[in-house]
Amino acid sequence: MVLGEILGFLGLYLAGQGGPGGEFIYSTPGYLALIDAAARVGGVGVPVPLNAQYQNDLPALSGKVNRRTRAIYLVNPHNPTGTVNNGEKFKRFLVRIYRVQSPSWMKRILSTLRILVRVGSFTRAC
Repeated sequence: MVLGEILGFLGLYLAGQGGPGGEFIYSTPGYLALIDAAARVGGVGVPVPLNAQYQNDLPALSGKVNRRTRAIYLVNPHNPTGTVNNGEKFKRFLVRIYRVQSPSWMKRILSTLRILVRVGSFTRAC
């Protein structure tokens, strides 16, 4: 688990990998700390609207993956809607990204990892 407070640093790091122009796919509307940080150093945000149920549109997100993709940034439950993609659909989404649409360099990296990245955040009381 990575706390939400380091999303900016993670965005900067990922944007710096492979030079400017790396793409960051995300659901919109949404919480954009990682995307905003990446954009400051040449990252390109690729917004994907939520589906009709206000959930992450997993097929549309996977359709945006290409050789320039540095990250797919998902929040589940989604912020600000609070909707959740069910576990089985989410699992199929990850398998599809890995098997079908990942460039060969990404497959080599991902095949060595058990957990890719799980980002969590805690709500702060005001």
